[in-house]
Amino acid sequence: MRLLIDSQDWEALQRFALKIRTLPNVSREFMALSFYFEGKALRELGRPEQASKSFGKVRHEDLLGSPHALYVGTNLAAVGELQSAMEILWPEQDRFRHDPSFWNFMLKLAYDLRTGSRLLIAAENLFRLDPENHHYRASYASVLLSERIQIDRALALTYEQLSANPGHPNLKINYAQALVMNDRLEAAAQILNHVNPDRLNQSERQGLLFSQMELHFKQGHDEAARTQSRQIIPGLLLPGDQKYFRTIQRALKERAPPEESHGTFVEETP
Repeated sequence: MRLLIDSQDWEALQRFALKIRTLPNVSREFMALSFYFEGKALRELGRPEQASKSFGKVRHEDLLGSPHALYVGTNLAAVGELQSAMEILWPEQDRFRHDPSFWNFMLKLAYDLRTGSRLLIAAENLFRLDPENHHYRASYASVLLSERIQIDRALALTYEQLSANPGHPNLKINYAQALVMNDRLEAAAQILNHVNPDRLNQSERQGLLFSQMELHFKQGHDEAARTQSRQIIPGLLLPGDQKYFRTIQRALKERAPPEESHGTFVEETP
């Protein structure tokens, strides 16, 4: 198999994958591998739709506990088959409980799929493995805030991080968001007013807009909240923030004066 891949003989790889499934008493593990290698061959041969169908069949076989599960799952994610990768890798979490590289991969995969509950579990495990790691702490705090749980803990984490890195704009946004959730609106506004959006990447800018929108909403500044909401790209928000974004939009529409409720403000559909 490795020889065929290294030599890039994709037609031979496809034939070999098909042959595996004709063998008597072939295990579900090898059935899964045959579908994966068939999909890889088809993809390299320029037949992406057929490749996707083969990749989709991998997750219906049994790779749990297999030494090949991590290889297949990570490679499926690399070619964009994110849901199949998740279904193969998520059951492996007990086996890789103490492996930060596994949880880092699952954090990214859950983020790409916008799966809030699994994003939280991945962030929790990274924090458990190395609570002093700056990136793990920041990820954990961000997910806690997005899911709107353990807000006091998120507030403490973001305060500690900002105290250690007072100029970091993303940490300022996270801390301000925690303050907004704790109804410390004036303190949150002071921090957000000193964040320069021109120095933020797209994801950070969306976080700033979302925090500003929630702040204005809680302050009763509905028109300002509407202005912020129009600039937000919901698909770039974390899963929990996406849900709350829609909640605020609905509330803003309900609170709009009659002449505004039929105007240009359009509620984002889920």
